[in-house]
Amino acid sequence: MSHHGLHSTVPEGIRRARCYLLRAAEPPAPALRAFTAEHGAVKAAELVRAGDVPPEVAAETAVRREIDRVDRDFARAQECGARLMIPEDPEWPWPRFPVPLTSTGDAAVAASTGPLALWVRTDVFPRLDRQPVVAITGARAATAYGATHACDFAYHLAQTGIPIVSGGSWGIDSAAHRGALAARGQTVAVLPGGIDRLHPAGNRDLLASITAAGALVSEYPPGVEVTRQRLFERIRLLVALATHVVIVEAGPRSTALYAAGFANQSGRPVMAVPGPISSLVSRGCHDLIRSGQAKLVAAAEGIVTGHAEENVGITDIQSKQ
Repeated sequence: MSHHGLHSTVPEGIRRARCYLLRAAEPPAPALRAFTAEHGAVKAAELVRAGDVPPEVAAETAVRREIDRVDRDFARAQECGARLMIPEDPEWPWPRFPVPLTSTGDAAVAASTGPLALWVRTDVFPRLDRQPVVAITGARAATAYGATHACDFAYHLAQTGIPIVSGGSWGIDSAAHRGALAARGQTVAVLPGGIDRLHPAGNRDLLASITAAGALVSEYPPGVEVTRQRLFERIRLLVALATHVVIVEAGPRSTALYAAGFANQSGRPVMAVPGPISSLVSRGCHDLIRSGQAKLVAAAEGIVTGHAEENVGITDIQSKQ
């Protein structure tokens, strides 16, 4: 596989420019994305390198604009079977989704730009622009209750051809990916570091299997370390890839609650699975439902129909297996 992607007709200069720009600023870099949308990738890269940019773009790129590791990034990506997907590629997943890719950014700007590019590891990238796409995420320290139902939801949705997006982490994320894989469906894991850094390391086997049935994606160039902030920003991208968001178990301070916040900002339906009233790990879900930030959902069938609150029951799902 070349670093251009399979049978790419996009000029190499555009892909190289986006590769440079992706490293020139820490995502989400809204000013740089808007600048690139305005000038095109090649011209934007030229201006960023020269420092000939507006103050807000300079603020995002000043530290890294002189770093050019394009050849090295492509070489490291090729070593791990990754490639750079860009908005000019036909499989780019954002033609229809207006989403604020930063918690405080301008939604109109974000809608026009999306990420600068995505590093992907995949055999065949799922077409995420043609159908509902459901993000399922939640607590890393999931209970058996939460993991079972995250897996069930993902299994039944994936059986109907709906791709499942999650974060590749422990707990609910892993359960969602496994459910989709068990159904021989498509699933996408969003990584919080370089595309060559499988995180968490203990999930290497699961993440490797996802490349055959979906994709690993990252905004971060090869070699980039996982940090707390990048774990948080990964949630933003996870939501942006989906049309519907489901939270299965989340404590009062869980990062999964940020997924609901991002989804609500962008008008995506948000659903939360109720848990036992004594369960601390379900308290965040109960708060989302109580405050109206999420609809209560207890069956996979209700997620994409818009009737999440009309529960047919968890037992109905289980009886179909």
